[in-house]
Amino acid sequence: MPARDLTRQYRKGYHDQNGTRNALVLTSRGCPFRCNFCACWKLLGGKYLVRSPESVVQEMTALPEDIEQIFFADDNTLHNVQHAWRLARLIRESGIRLKFSMFARADTVVKHPDLIRYLKECGLTSLTVGIESIRDEELAAMNKRTTAATNVRAIEILHEQRISIGAHFIVNPEFTREDFDRLFRYVDEHDLFRPVYTVLTPYPGTDIYLEKQEKILIRDFDFYDVVHAIFPTRLGRREFYRELERLYLRTYSFPRYFRSIFRGFVLKLRNPKRSSASRPDRLPLVKLALLHLFLLPLLFRFRRIYKHEPIAARGTVAS
Repeated sequence: MPARDLTRQYRKGYHDQNGTRNALVLTSRGCPFRCNFCACWKLLGGKYLVRSPESVVQEMTALPEDIEQIFFADDNTLHNVQHAWRLARLIRESGIRLKFSMFARADTVVKHPDLIRYLKECGLTSLTVGIESIRDEELAAMNKRTTAATNVRAIEILHEQRISIGAHFIVNPEFTREDFDRLFRYVDEHDLFRPVYTVLTPYPGTDIYLEKQEKILIRDFDFYDVVHAIFPTRLGRREFYRELERLYLRTYSFPRYFRSIFRGFVLKLRNPKRSSASRPDRLPLVKLALLHLFLLPLLFRFRRIYKHEPIAARGTVAS
């Protein structure tokens, strides 16, 4: 078990963006899938290891009393569905009343909505899902082994259960302006309020890194932060980053917030028996305003990002 007493003196300084005191718990390590951009399965040599549900619950019951929420830090918590069911039932039987969040694949959500429903009853409040792309051809190129239709259905199921969705998308350096616009429309149409847009990054050792070394422009690993474009961009680099900036600003904008409020109000009027159309991951107005205020200095820095990139000479190969 983790020796949490060693970090007790520092605990007051750690919380999430909402001020909630979290504890990280691992139920598994590794991932059995083979996405070509991911380093997770490479680090464990392709293995997927799980702890016994009994030991996980034992750890949960021993957490400090000031912990309010558990973050299951696995890369793919629900892959072993039998294991996940056992864990959920033990959590319920133990009387643990903590909220928790975890990672899961969209196809697992679609194949096992009953498991998601039961986990919600046990305390699940948010799920991070790697949507990655809105196009089947891009998902196939990533070896993601899922489909755009599956992603949409997973979003619908999580909305039905009022589970907050941390949707992750990969921004391909080959994106055009139309691709950025298309991605925003998808996020807006599917009521995703806390998406994360990561620029495709060839982490050392991943399949995409090994296959496309000759295209790598930046060899300094300090820039492998899913913000910089390591590969050449179809748009000019300045324009690419401006489009990425615009994508975030439109996603976390005040007009979008008020459109969502109005849309929910209209739906409620049309069907009074309908449960609230509000989304659990929609930021409150005050937090949205604070977010804009906090990010303003970062925005000005981001607009100069392309000026400081250590671009390698064409034709060189990353070492």
